Amino acid sequence: MKTLSKKQLATLGAVSSRAYKHLQGSGMPLGSYVEWRHEFTGLHCGGRTSWRTLYQTDYVPLLNAFAACYGGTQKEDNTPKSDADALIYEIRNVVRYWELPRAYVAKVVAGKARRPWVTPDMNLDAMLTGLPEKIIRDILITLENRGRRINKKESAALGIDAPARVHVSRSTVPPERLAEYHGDIVATPTVKPRRRKKSAPVPQP
Repeated sequence: MKTLSKKQLATLGAVSSRAYKHLQGSGMPLGSYVEWRHEFTGLHCGGRTSWRTLYQTDYVPLLNAFAACYGGTQKEDNTPKSDADALIYEIRNVVRYWELPRAYVAKVVAGKARRPWVTPDMNLDAMLTGLPEKIIRDILITLENRGRRINKKESAALGIDAPARVHVSRSTVPPERLAEYHGDIVATPTVKPRRRKKSAPVPQP
């Protein structure tokens, strides 16, 4: 399982700070923010007190626990609960990203998993449920490579360079040399321009 991203750590920082200030303002006797945060995290994450040691499965439950301190909105937890679930999530994204036909996906799963009963009218969860992690990973690699080949073939037919695959997070980018070969890049965050404050009108004489 992957550890928390910088954005997730920043969100936890903001929400936990708000929770601490709310509890402190209500008269609850607390120690320092850091001490309270570590103790609170340990209670909700099996004794692990440092956010650097947390995994994706810890993020939403801890975020909701902090938010509950001040009556904040609870976030629905759709985080994959295992490495196999995370791979299935990636397969779903690959199929959507490369627009792979359901019939082709069913054919790959039937062959790799030795499941001749898999048909195109089944959803991905039904196709992949109960499979070992290694087989799911093989299916993911096969579908990813197939999508890239189709993309390169169609681009060559149009006489254009194959577009790079843009990743939202660096965590999903392949190793450097492979990423360079495939043309994988990380999306550049959009910087919103700062709004200028309106100057006060000059009083007329």
